[in-house]
Amino acid sequence: MTDNAATLRHLLVGQYGELKKLLARRLGSEELASEALQETYLRLERPIQLGPLASPKQYLLTIATNIARMGFRRARRWTDLSELDRLVGFVDDTPGPHQGLEARQGIEALEQAFAELTPRRRQIIYAARVEGIQLADIAAQLGVSKRLVEKELRAALLSCASKLDREVVPRFGSLASRASKQQGDAGGDQDDGDDNA
Repeated sequence: MTDNAATLRHLLVGQYGELKKLLARRLGSEELASEALQETYLRLERPIQLGPLASPKQYLLTIATNIARMGFRRARRWTDLSELDRLVGFVDDTPGPHQGLEARQGIEALEQAFAELTPRRRQIIYAARVEGIQLADIAAQLGVSKRLVEKELRAALLSCASKLDREVVPRFGSLASRASKQQGDAGGDQDDGDDNA
């Protein structure tokens, strides 16, 4: 079993330049890559029990990356492991059980908030936010004024936001019109309001 450790040490020495280059890309620093590879070599000097390895090069990179991660923790350079994972290149986009549970609970809360809206408000918020229909078109479909559609949409959004403990970002009305006019003045293109919620 110690033959594998000797083989890994030989591979590390023989392909040091390539391993350092790959690791530097992961870690974002040649210096950190060099330190991690040196520590990896020292670890391989210790007596260890290794089974057969499918990819010795990948095994070395994994050891070196883990050593770098432990160094980061020891130095307390990073407060969040997810940021370290992002920097090292190990971003796992798949949601874990906790995120899955939170997502399901969020969907259930949204469904409950949506169910508590009046039928017209449900229809307006669905048309505007899901289907992307412009407010003027929604007003024409419902036979009401665009202003009423804006009011109903705002009320629906505020109702849902309060039940979900979220903040509503204004995309129409007086606040959005002012922001739009400021952007128009700066860019030379003036817009009197947002027709699409």
